[in-house]
Amino acid sequence: METLSPLGPHTVIADGDRPKSWSSLARARSGYGADATKRLIDIVGRCVERAVELQDVLTARPGKEQLRTVGVPVLSASGAVHAVHVWVGPVGATPPARRGVFAWDWDADAELAYQGPGLEAAIHGLDPADQKVERTASENFRSIVRFDDRVGYLDLCANVHGGGAWQGEITFLGEGNGLHQLQMIAKASTPGRSKVIHGLFHEISDIRPPGPMVEMSALRAVARASGDGVALVALEAALMYDWLAPPAPPLDLWVRERPQVHHDDRTVLRDACQRILADGISQEISFRVRFDADWLRADAVLTRVSDDIAPHGLLLVRPSATDH
Repeated sequence: METLSPLGPHTVIADGDRPKSWSSLARARSGYGADATKRLIDIVGRCVERAVELQDVLTARPGKEQLRTVGVPVLSASGAVHAVHVWVGPVGATPPARRGVFAWDWDADAELAYQGPGLEAAIHGLDPADQKVERTASENFRSIVRFDDRVGYLDLCANVHGGGAWQGEITFLGEGNGLHQLQMIAKASTPGRSKVIHGLFHEISDIRPPGPMVEMSALRAVARASGDGVALVALEAALMYDWLAPPAPPLDLWVRERPQVHHDDRTVLRDACQRILADGISQEISFRVRFDADWLRADAVLTRVSDDIAPHGLLLVRPSATDH
């Protein structure tokens, strides 16, 4: 069950290996009776509060055998519970192996993703020494070779304040362990002044073997042939989230690091996105960034490439002839 909104409602997003769409636990386990369902909901709530594995024993119906319930939390990078593996069965039975479910968070203000325990090893295929807790959007998106309803997810990112939710599937290319087919769950939240999306990845490669998205592979090949850095930009969020081709050195660090933008240039990209949303005219911009070193000037051209629910642009980036 996902518990992305701490106060609920909490919903079933997978029943065993079968993905579900925000389903009711009462519907998923109606055969055990109303009292059993209430106890299952209770164990989920206690797992969220205590962030530890819990067990309980219950009687589904008068005269029936006793059942054991088990709740195992799925923790985020901050230790919050984003989901709970729930199992119910005869007291003497052994629960099946848990599905691969991993938590993540996206901070829209910091433009950083925070990877929950186990995610980097299972999905990225990285050894402990190479694993990260924080990743930029481009670091994650460059490994996605297929993204069903990408537009719907980016619309959620652009409108975090609306508190919406999204569910879909992606095909992810791990650096050390090949392709993964993932059920992806996301809910927007606005705690305090922060704009955050809480999410889950559920590994479903065993039931839906992944296949690469030829269109994205072709698009990346064309982008690399251009000679410039080429980034996809979600225009409404002014978010550069995927490098289709890396920029030339010394800006090539941008592919794996989020640079500091000069304080005088922080609104340059956002202003260009707003102008292109208003009139569709390509925008030439220049701004300064740095990666723990000297300021580097980047020259760029922003072009609108889609007019759908989450309009997109391509940003062609190259080091400026003047680096001040």
